[in-house]
Order: sequence, then structure tokens, then C-alpha cells
Amino acid sequence: MKKVLITLSLAVLISLGVSAQQTMQLTFTAIDSTYYTQLDSIKIINRAKDCDTVLYWNDTVLVLDVNVGLPEQEINEQFNVQAYPNPVMEEAILNVVIPEAGKTDVTITNIQGRQIFAESYDLTAGKHAFRFIPGGDAMYFISFSWQDQTRHLKLINASPQKGRESILSYVGGSDQIVQKKSSARSDFFEFTLGDQLLYIGYIDTLESGIPDVPLESEVYTFQFAYNIPCIGTPTVEYEGQVYNTVQIFSQCWLKENLNVGTMIDSLQDMQDNGIIERYCYRNSLDSCEKYGGLYQWGEMMQYITQEGVRGICPEGWHIPSDYEWCTLTKCIDPTVDCDLIGYSGTDAGFKMKSTSGWYAYGNGSDTYGISVLSGGIRDYIGNFSLVEEYASYWSSTTIYNTHAYTRHLQYNSDEVNRNLYDHGLGFSVRCVKD
Repeated sequence: MKKVLITLSLAVLISLGVSAQQTMQLTFTAIDSTYYTQLDSIKIINRAKDCDTVLYWNDTVLVLDVNVGLPEQEINEQFNVQAYPNPVMEEAILNVVIPEAGKTDVTITNIQGRQIFAESYDLTAGKHAFRFIPGGDAMYFISFSWQDQTRHLKLINASPQKGRESILSYVGGSDQIVQKKSSARSDFFEFTLGDQLLYIGYIDTLESGIPDVPLESEVYTFQFAYNIPCIGTPTVEYEGQVYNTVQIFSQCWLKENLNVGTMIDSLQDMQDNGIIERYCYRNSLDSCEKYGGLYQWGEMMQYITQEGVRGICPEGWHIPSDYEWCTLTKCIDPTVDCDLIGYSGTDAGFKMKSTSGWYAYGNGSDTYGISVLSGGIRDYIGNFSLVEEYASYWSSTTIYNTHAYTRHLQYNSDEVNRNLYDHGLGFSVRCVKD
């Protein structure tokens, strides 16, 4: 298969002055082997701010000016609000950008139209954050009004708790903003140092993505090869087993589910005892050999809650984050919605499933070589189910230390399911290369 490389150079030029301005220049180029080739476009997504911008050939340079501590009159922002996460489990952060100082009214109603909160705030120009803890309603409508403009949010409560009071509290404000100065598109693009971005390069019908948090000068390489062993790392030997690898655009994944540790009975919860433990479907070692082990979230992470840790993966590999699963599924199927809880996309699931081993007519095409098998699950009380029908994978991204983002494939769906589940369940594990 033909391999195409794209190189992204991020040059950060810092100028010191009264306004403490920092200029970030993102320059994109593409090569095919040793020959330059033309990029169709580059999309830059800021999921933290729910905004994006696109560069079109032949303008492949994006300049961002980061302004820290600007006087109020120099701020050039749009009135804008976002909520994260949405749906919400325990609490959500509501971000609002105010172009000029003034009174801002906040109202919250439930789906029946009952007003449960109304308050006015005198806010300075810049970005402000509010913390919202939902109560017993399944959906909330939140409105921010400033001057003669109103912005609305619809917030889904994934874990309604009857009798709990809804609470909104002001967290604080910041005047650190970024305004896009030049690109092929003039849409507003907001970025704050520390935000995680996703860069996607396009050539013909192919696309490749890399997630990163740009803080200083770096060079990124986009890879357009797929369904081949990872370049330079075709196999990995770990704990007496040999795993194959697969290159899927800019990511290198283990081709098989992880199968490491000492089997314990499914009726026992895994313990932080210095021993890697695993469940095998129906307490059979043969099932682990075929499908890999099933693990509770804490055991998989080796009881470290930091996103992207090594956990039980081989050295040089780590537990994929929710963002890395997003990168994989969206490059396979651009219609996947990485912010949606539930099934989305068109055929990412079909292209990821193995060509055999699924119930009924549930086999996939395994187009990208990740060869997902249906290893089933272990439920909260120790029962096994859904082998050959369901494949469930943990991410390392947790919410309030009780739930984690997951990915699921099902025999009777071609889509991919992003969801949130309690750490106590037993799911499969894949590792991604550092």
C-alpha cells in the first residue's frame, strides 16, 4: 500500500511587551515519500471550545495571537457559551465569553418549562466559568443574556437523582484569549494555552489526525498508511506473549486485545495488590486466549487516574484516551460525532469488526486491520454475557472517578457507540503506542 507522510511544523514566536503577546504560527506541508505533494485542506478542531477552522490550499499557514492581560477595550471576542461535558454525569462547566463588561442574566428551566434558577451577574470582559450540578431532571435549558443578545444551551443529565437540588455557582474568569489573525477562512477560532486540539489533514479521500496540546515549538508527522504493521514495530513481546501491531494513519495500535495477568473468579472484584488480575469469559483460560482478558477500570489503569497512563500496557504503550478513540474512529468514518453519547457515524463499526466470529450476520470488513472481536462483558455482580454480540473497550478518560468513557461495537450495527460506564464493569483493553 502506498504510504504518504504529512508534516506539520508549529513555530511559536514569543514577543515581550505590555500586552504579553505570543504568536503561534502553524504551517502545514505534505510529502509523498521524499516528494512534496499538495494538501487539499487542513481542519483544526478545538474540542475544549467547540470550535474549528479550515485551511484550504494554497493558504496553509494559520497565525494565532495569544493575548494575556489585555486592557478591556482591546478584547475582540464574540458573545459565546459552551458546556462540557454534555451529557453530564455529576457536574458540568459552563463557559461564557463576554465581549464587554456588563450585566449578564442566567436562567435555567427544565423540560416542563419550570424555572429553577435565575440570577444576574456583573461580569468583566473576557471568559468566565460557572459550575452546574444537575438535580432530578433529565434535561435543562440554560440561557445567558448580555445586552440585547441571548445564547441558549441544552444540557442532558445522564444521571438524574430524584430529590437532589440543582446548583449553579460562579467559578471565576480569565482574560487569556486567542484571536485568529489570518487563514484561508475568517471564522472566529478560540484557543487558550492548554486546550487540546485535533489536526486533520486531507488528501483526496484520505484523512489523518493527530491530537495534541500545543505549548511550544514542535514538529508533527501525519501518516496516511493503514492496515500494515506499525513502522519499525511490527510486533511487541510482553509477559510471555507476542502481539501484532497495526498502523492506522497516525496511530499505532495493538492488533489484539490485551491478555495479561492472573485469572480470578468473576465473582471477585479486582484488588490493588500489586498483581495484575484478569477475568476470562466464563472463567475459561481458553476464552482469554481467544478474546483477551476483561478488566475493571481501576485494575487496567493500575489505580492511577491520570489520562493516558501506561496501566497494564507494555512499556512504551498506554491506555487510549477518549480523544485518541475519537481520532481513530473519526479517521475511519468522518461522520462519527465524538461528542455524542450513543451510536453515531455510518460504518466505523463495520470497518473495525473482524471478518469472522460475530453472531449472525454481524461480521465486519476489518478494512483498517484493527480486527475487533466480540469478547463480551463481565457485569457488576460477576456474570458474563454478550460474547460474539458485543465488543466493549475502556478509555483512560474518567469522569469524577466513578465512570469512564468507552467504545462499543455491536453485531447488529455498523456504527460505533461512545458511552459512559461505571468502573466496576469488566471490558476489553487495547493499547496505543506512545
